[in-house]
Amino acid sequence: MADKFEKARGLIYAAHDEDPNKHSKADGTEMPYETHYSQKMESYLHKRAPDASDVLKLAICGQHFRRWEVRRDSFKDGRLGYHSWRTHLKQRQAKLVGDILEQSGYAAEDVQRCRALIGKEGLKQGEEEVQLLEDVACLVFLDDQFEEFKEKHDEPKIISILQKTWGKMSQEGHDMALQLPMTEECKALVGKALAPGYMTHWSISEDHLGSSAVQHSIPPRQRSCGSIAGSVCNTTKPVYVVLVLVQGV
Repeated sequence: MADKFEKARGLIYAAHDEDPNKHSKADGTEMPYETHYSQKMESYLHKRAPDASDVLKLAICGQHFRRWEVRRDSFKDGRLGYHSWRTHLKQRQAKLVGDILEQSGYAAEDVQRCRALIGKEGLKQGEEEVQLLEDVACLVFLDDQFEEFKEKHDEPKIISILQKTWGKMSQEGHDMALQLPMTEECKALVGKALAPGYMTHWSISEDHLGSSAVQHSIPPRQRSCGSIAGSVCNTTKPVYVVLVLVQGV
């Protein structure tokens, strides 16, 4: 199994090393961006789930496999075009990484499993390994991409993305996110995103409360549940919104 894993991982990283986009490291040197991204993904997977399966590790490693080859502007503008692009990427990445597992000697069921993980099949149903992958992707965004993202968008867009990102994560993911080091500006934006005044369409049930948060109770009523605006359910449980303690972010 180890030989298969190392072969597949090596082939994935060989492709990452072809990425023409570069990431600048702290020492001033550069590396292919997808190599950097995969290393961050692997690092957070180890923190989040140190006993993760080899198939999940490879899915994490190949999450954005050859993504640079399919430009956003090759699809139509607007939300529909964006979602078409993202769907195409997931399907393509799942197929290509699955092919590498097959080439490396993995059984058909492992190949299919890896493809399903990259395609995030079962996320809405709470499938554990898919949720692990989603947690890791969200943590990498908050740690490694959020600072640059906020410079390119206005505050309402930033707040919306932060709320959606938080809503995709598990309780364990929330706990890890609250420990990430951030600039004061980023901390303030996260605080705004999770503060009661910004939670008109997004709330967290008591099952998803983090220990590092200030809890504000809202009386039971018909309300949105989860992260998607307009998704409404009936519940008799108290619902809390979360105001992040800035020093704990």
